[in-house]
Amino acid sequence: MEGERRMTACVNKKHTRRVALAISASLVGALSLGAAAPAFAATGIDLLAENASDIANGTVSYKSGESGANFVYNGFKQGLVPSTLKPYASNEVELELCPGLTGREAGYYYYYVEIGTGTVADGRVSYVNADGDKVQLTGSNVMDGSEFTMPDKVGNYAVVVGYWDASGWDYVSVAGTFSIVGQSLADATLFQGDDVDDTTFNYTGEKDNLKVSNWIAQLGVAIDGVKVDSSLYNMDIYEDGTSSPMNPTTDWMVPGKSYTVLVTGKSGSAYAGQKKEIDFTLQKLDLSAAAIEGQTVIDSVAPTQGYTFAQAVKSINGVSNFDGTFSNTAETVVEFVKNPSGGKVVDNREKGAYTFRITATKDNPYVTGSREFTVLYADAPANFDFGNADIYDSVDGDMYVYKVDLNEDEPSYFDVSEFVITAGTEKLKSDQYTVTVTDEEGREATVDDLKTAGTWYVKATVNTKVNGTYYAGTCVAQVNNYYTVAANTDVFFAYDGKNVEAGTPATDSYTGEDLSANFAFKVKAGDKELVEGTDYEVTITTTTTDGKTVEVDKVVDAGTYKIQVKGITYKGADEDFTFIVTAMKPASAKVTSGGVVDKDGTTHLTYTGEELTPGFTFYDAKGNVLDIPADAYSTWANGTDGKKCDLKDKGWYSINFETATGVTNYDLDGLRIDKVNVGDSVVFADVDMSQWYSQWVYEAAKLEYMNGYKGTDLFGPEDSFTRAQAVITLFRMAGGTEAYPEYSEDLGISYETGFNDVDPSSYYAYAVKWAVETGVVEGYQDGSGNFGPEDEVTREQFAQMLANYAAKTGVDVDAAEADLSAYPDAGSIDSWAYEAMEWAVSEGIMGGNTTLNPTDEIQRAEVAKMVVSFQPDGPADSILD
Repeated sequence: MEGERRMTACVNKKHTRRVALAISASLVGALSLGAAAPAFAATGIDLLAENASDIANGTVSYKSGESGANFVYNGFKQGLVPSTLKPYASNEVELELCPGLTGREAGYYYYYVEIGTGTVADGRVSYVNADGDKVQLTGSNVMDGSEFTMPDKVGNYAVVVGYWDASGWDYVSVAGTFSIVGQSLADATLFQGDDVDDTTFNYTGEKDNLKVSNWIAQLGVAIDGVKVDSSLYNMDIYEDGTSSPMNPTTDWMVPGKSYTVLVTGKSGSAYAGQKKEIDFTLQKLDLSAAAIEGQTVIDSVAPTQGYTFAQAVKSINGVSNFDGTFSNTAETVVEFVKNPSGGKVVDNREKGAYTFRITATKDNPYVTGSREFTVLYADAPANFDFGNADIYDSVDGDMYVYKVDLNEDEPSYFDVSEFVITAGTEKLKSDQYTVTVTDEEGREATVDDLKTAGTWYVKATVNTKVNGTYYAGTCVAQVNNYYTVAANTDVFFAYDGKNVEAGTPATDSYTGEDLSANFAFKVKAGDKELVEGTDYEVTITTTTTDGKTVEVDKVVDAGTYKIQVKGITYKGADEDFTFIVTAMKPASAKVTSGGVVDKDGTTHLTYTGEELTPGFTFYDAKGNVLDIPADAYSTWANGTDGKKCDLKDKGWYSINFETATGVTNYDLDGLRIDKVNVGDSVVFADVDMSQWYSQWVYEAAKLEYMNGYKGTDLFGPEDSFTRAQAVITLFRMAGGTEAYPEYSEDLGISYETGFNDVDPSSYYAYAVKWAVETGVVEGYQDGSGNFGPEDEVTREQFAQMLANYAAKTGVDVDAAEADLSAYPDAGSIDSWAYEAMEWAVSEGIMGGNTTLNPTDEIQRAEVAKMVVSFQPDGPADSILD
């Protein structure tokens, strides 16, 4: 355990406790004397109030499961996560993962210990084992370098909780425990070779086919149709009813007999500690379904009754290197059936195809069934020359092997027209012999297939009489048509345009979209680029939260994905890549409903007397909005004392986030909003915090440039704006009554303005008088003598008013230049407002959209943006010129 490194320091911590007690005593004294109490930081000395005994007997709450829980290995960090500690007879405190061995601040922490894997121990911490006994905790800290971290490997773990300061640890005396268990093998099945659908296992008759080691090498394990990497498990074969596995090198299996295959997850693997017994029966070789090729006999004596297996049979299903099974006449019987003429009499002078039958005896443990085949009897053997010397590769027993390199621009394919088959000295014509083509699985094919990728078997058979002499024989060629590809240099995987090296995972964060849309694969064969689906296939697998490996066609959820690029038209160059989707982790959060954030970053929530539940918007490090559903997280508030509390009363808070239990696509742990104030703040009921104008409205109200509607909590952000409202706003921007005491908003004062339509006692009369006298706004110049206080203001009109105001504050409005030609409606600006619009656009006060809409009525929210953009720091500090 972490405390082991400084056990002496942990034994006696009297000094720190005495300091805490002394401070508490001085506080009591200060209060009794009526002196001001000292203020302590939320994470400072007040956290020392609990003594070691209170902590040792405290209660830990967890946000993911309870002590004793099991988690299934999934390749990610996981486990029991403590959320709070309630020391005995004290208040609940929040816990966080201990950051590391150095540089940490005093506080309440937790960290993980792998039980029993090391010698680190502290006699003050125990845990309850599987037998229910309380035992001292020993083990090794779970670390990532010098930082504490969550475990991600199969094992048994303890969660150590306590308080740490410079003098050492005080621990909760009993640690919670959990286990990360290996992925289940419960649904494991066996298959043979590389095909997970090949679940029948047959004896082939080949030498050593029945040796246990041969079958261990051939068998694979799949779960839900997905192959399990053989490096993750061990395999043993047992005879039913025995306790020891069969010896792979000295023991032999018997077809038809039942065996048990025990699959055991290797230590440290995804299946560590898991076992699965799978019944396994090796089927007998069924002669009735076999392809049997007879011998060619060149002798003076014709094939006859009494022929042995070796005399009559050349191969079964392509196998010619037989074990001793077929030499036992008590188990396999070879019978003469008929001569070439269909009769039963053998005449040494009659050449041709003699029919025989091979039959397994009733009690044969290896072979079953019966099948007829032919033995060729001739005077002389035919001679075979398959030609195709430019692609000849080697000889495998009686079979010639040819290799076609598809990398070439014009590959030299195997050509049956190059065959030179002779009977004595005479070259046979193509109608004097037969040619058959089969694929790798023994299925019938054609000569045309020899120009396509794959492994093909070409068999030439001669059974003919030439110049009075009977010739016979067979010859087989294996033709391999493949591209030459090297895994490490010719197989490429790119994500989002960037190449990914095998062995180096590519990563991205969860977005809710299919990230495989950004995958790109490229396989080269020389100068050729191969085609996915035709020349190679791509499979993607991942591990689900319940530990199952599944094949997927999309990459969406957080997790580790294995990508395999496997050849179809090339062999031996399969390549694996890893792609990791991490949880979406916001860099910041902001209240966007139920409150507002000012330009200083303070969040203001309106006091209602009820607990507040604001809505949030989340952002990445670049300020992009992240879509995180409300059920992906929970929140709690801390007051200024650092303790958890309801977000209700007036005062200052921080809002903390944590990821909801079972959520893997999002990570909000540790996210926090500081500087949250609940009070009588200027938040309007009709201003949605998600709208573009919410902060502009808030700032305009906070700066006291604009108000909401009197007697309501409404602002009317999309309402039109009157000339009376405009002069009031500009008056307040200029400093209001404080700067111009001769103008008052007191409704008991009358102001003669000289306008026919302005009542001297109206609420806006003072502002009209101020605006006209300062030259900021004028009345109508149409001879009517009117000001038009209730007339609605257009966007170009307010631009002119604000430009007039700006000029009075000393801004050189006339010097501003802006190219308005980019706006398609620039031509509709009235000539008298053109320069004002140029200024507003050049300063970023207007022009944020693709159009200017100069003659549209301006909305109150738009006014808020313009006035705050121009004068963001509060009322002018000097009298207008």
